[in-house]
Amino acid sequence: MLGFLSVFQIMQGQEEDEDKRNYDFHLLVGSSITDTYFSFTNDTESNTEPGVGISVGIGTALNLSKRLYLTLDYILRLRRSKDIYFDNNFNLYYLSFPGALNIRVNKILDIAFGPQVEIILFTNGDDRKDGEMFSHSLEHRNLGVHVGPIIHLSEKSSIALKYFTGLNNIGINYEGLYREFRIKSFGLRYSYIF
Repeated sequence: MLGFLSVFQIMQGQEEDEDKRNYDFHLLVGSSITDTYFSFTNDTESNTEPGVGISVGIGTALNLSKRLYLTLDYILRLRRSKDIYFDNNFNLYYLSFPGALNIRVNKILDIAFGPQVEIILFTNGDDRKDGEMFSHSLEHRNLGVHVGPIIHLSEKSSIALKYFTGLNNIGINYEGLYREFRIKSFGLRYSYIF
């Protein structure tokens, strides 16, 4: 919906001055520390270690007023985590679609919060105990919420801190043992308007 509104605004905005346009597009690059909270079918928690991942993407913003604007980003994301029980490192590749309502606090600071939908492209990892690689299908969505401040470095660039927590369990079948995990992450993102 936001994408459609952005295209509509672009078509209308071609007649307007660049200073008066109501939208923008931005490039994103970032990194995050992610932890996956695994549980077995008997609800036993597994010990995990956080991992560092990366993300790249493109986004659009639509101004609603002087203080409010909406954003929708399209991100290719790698999340990493380690399951200590099985001594496995997990690589989780997502297409991520965070949407946000952004509040302009002042010229330097904004606050963003909203829903985030992620679709898992594929996952893999290494089992250090027997050296086997695995790749299994998962439930193909991750639903969550994100919140954090955005600090404007200039009119064109900003950095954002973002906390994300998944709201649903994602299932994975490994060595015949069905497990679920939930994601939590803390990230830093750089954005440049073009």
